[in-house]
Amino acid sequence: MSISSDAQTRISGTVLDSITKNPIAYCTIRIKNQDPKLGTATQTDPDGKFSIPVVKPGNYSLEITALSYLQYQRSLKLPDSGVLVIGNILMNKDTKNLGDVTIVAKQNLIERRADKIIMNVGNSVLTNGSTANELLQQIPGLSAGDDGQIRLNGRAGVSVMIDNKVSPLSASELSSLLQNMPSGSISRIEIITNPSSKYDAVGAGGIINIITKKNTQAGVNGSASAGYNQGIYPNLLGSFMLNVKKGRFNVFGSYSYNKMKRSVNFKIDRFIDASVPLNFQQEMKFKPRFDNQVAKVGVDYDINNSSAMGFTFDLNIFERNRTIDDVTLISDRNFRIDSVYSTQTSNLKKLTNTAYNFYYNHKFKETGHNIEFNYTFSQFDNFDDRISNNFYYYPDGRELKMPNSIRNNVPFLVNNNVARIDYTVPFNKTTKLEAGVKGGWIRQENDLIYDSIINGAIVNVPAKNSSFSYSENLLAAYLNLSKKIDGYNLHAGLRLEGTSSDANFFTSGLRIKNDYTNLFPSVSADKKFNAHDLRISASRRIGRPSYQDLDPTLIYFNQYYYLQGNPSLKPEYTNVYSFSDTFKENYSLSVSYSRTSNPIVSIQEIQEKTNINIFAVTNLDVLSNVSVALDIPVTVTNWWNMNNNAYGYFNQTKAADYMGKSYDRHLFGFGFSTNHTFTLKNNYKLECQFKYDAPQLIGLNRLEEIYYLNLGVQKLLMNKKANVKLSVYDLLNSMKYNYQYDYFNVHSTERRSLDYRQLRLSFTYNFGGKSLNNRKSSEKDNGNERLKIQ
Repeated sequence: MSISSDAQTRISGTVLDSITKNPIAYCTIRIKNQDPKLGTATQTDPDGKFSIPVVKPGNYSLEITALSYLQYQRSLKLPDSGVLVIGNILMNKDTKNLGDVTIVAKQNLIERRADKIIMNVGNSVLTNGSTANELLQQIPGLSAGDDGQIRLNGRAGVSVMIDNKVSPLSASELSSLLQNMPSGSISRIEIITNPSSKYDAVGAGGIINIITKKNTQAGVNGSASAGYNQGIYPNLLGSFMLNVKKGRFNVFGSYSYNKMKRSVNFKIDRFIDASVPLNFQQEMKFKPRFDNQVAKVGVDYDINNSSAMGFTFDLNIFERNRTIDDVTLISDRNFRIDSVYSTQTSNLKKLTNTAYNFYYNHKFKETGHNIEFNYTFSQFDNFDDRISNNFYYYPDGRELKMPNSIRNNVPFLVNNNVARIDYTVPFNKTTKLEAGVKGGWIRQENDLIYDSIINGAIVNVPAKNSSFSYSENLLAAYLNLSKKIDGYNLHAGLRLEGTSSDANFFTSGLRIKNDYTNLFPSVSADKKFNAHDLRISASRRIGRPSYQDLDPTLIYFNQYYYLQGNPSLKPEYTNVYSFSDTFKENYSLSVSYSRTSNPIVSIQEIQEKTNINIFAVTNLDVLSNVSVALDIPVTVTNWWNMNNNAYGYFNQTKAADYMGKSYDRHLFGFGFSTNHTFTLKNNYKLECQFKYDAPQLIGLNRLEEIYYLNLGVQKLLMNKKANVKLSVYDLLNSMKYNYQYDYFNVHSTERRSLDYRQLRLSFTYNFGGKSLNNRKSSEKDNGNERLKIQ
């Protein structure tokens, strides 16, 4: 409570801890008089200081209260005018034993805000034993395929951040990362549908921000969990998290581990319309084994009540050891088998990601002025060794030609430095300016080693070796202005990004340099009309080709299937326009339109004469998307809650001249999901989720319908400090990815089947949570990590 007065009399002082002599911020100061109209109150600032005006002189009482401190009281006699300086006031700790204190809060699984959707991972029964990729599949309107392509309401080009940092990996490598990141290391996932200019301009379809766990509770706190998944093969999972917060220091760490074995089947039917038409019927059986580890350690230090700094180290190790049995039947247009090609492959891949992060925040004495500095160095070290043994037969089993063996070793190393400074300036209560600069420096090296194995001896084939390096420098600056006028919240931003890249193909002598600078404006306005909260926005986005998309190295998969980048790729640009209406802060309707020029899409090309299928990337002309999404949460009873989502869209892809042919592909699609949570007696909770996505257009390719059903039950134990979760993921065994490729001289069907259906059991125990201190809430806290989530 504050007052406005012309009085000259003021009371000022500083509140300190009696033992540490540290200032106590945000404690309550009350001035009382026999006349209630003369009383007033305020709070201490971050330095423990206060200054409070008094209307009339006379006798008053001063009362100070703060959490975990004994109440302070004294009598005061105020002069006619001037300032009564009390000086330092020492507060004593309340040492009375209150017993164990547990804070329990309920959060919705899905939270919807004006500019984002939030999935609180720990609040779901169905997230136990999952990976990051499976968590994304559970978010309404979001589809995360096994190919690394992520779409929101049918809109492609979704960018992925981990702890507010954009991942520099290509779609395939990022997919590998997400498919092996355990859910036990993740706190929440944010879907930012209309990013402001403060965010990087990448992400035509929006931004996904995966926030990993970090605890900031006072005292000693932590959790431990263990899990068992049973699909075709058994899988083991475990995680541990601990933090110690005392005084100004918070030291934290976490570790997650999963050991998995999966079964994956690919079936590819490919027809090549050439002078001699051929059919390829290919079946590949993968048996990968995974050993994945995710670790985080760090420290936060509150320098004073205005400044804080911290350091974090992250280590992610994803190791995959797999065998691949591949049989290809080659036949004519009438399916008369001409020959049989068989490959047995052993493949070891190990991706090690290390990241070092340092931050410093300072809040100036002027209310709201804030500066943040953040620096991250991350490294991705990839080892990928593949040995393939090839055999050739006639249809009757006779040997067609001598078998051969090929070894491919495709390591790459990526170094990524990112530094940024953000500054917030509130001019007054209605106007605020945000400004910042950012620099990013990426260095990548890739060396393909191609060997033949002859009579057990490894013989290098120099003509097929390849060496490639890539560097990219990104400099950016932004301004965001926010203004409140007559109930309207107006936001206007402008981001400047300059990109300089250098791709050097040492083997061929080709070198490609690019320098381009672009402006990316964004505007939005929202206003509340009765129960409706309306919002409109527009922005311009960019999609840059990754270094692996640019690498022309021909990477061997089998004799008739290769992967290859495209050094001629250009960035894609997207204009996005959207409107949303949130009714009664729960029900949401959104409409958006986006148009992308030079869209980067995956394509399959067939080499003439050799009939080798090359999976590559290229630029087409235009990709357009119109989408409508509806969110309807329903509280049926006090123990039954529903989250319902439905969306529809229209996608169109155009290419005036791709390999001598024009294309105009379009598709109407839709999808829906429903999630039901039942909170029952005796600390039981049930959860059921069903999701359906109709066929989708991905560039020139078609992905057929996908649907699945998940069921789970949770039981709270040990005074709600522990829980047991049992769930069945993909109960109907229906998560199959079927693709149709039909363009140029390629007509292909690809069916991918992975053993998603699993029975999952987990046990989690939370400990600590006894010590509570009066502290300022920090934007660096990971939200619900300060609470035990029921």
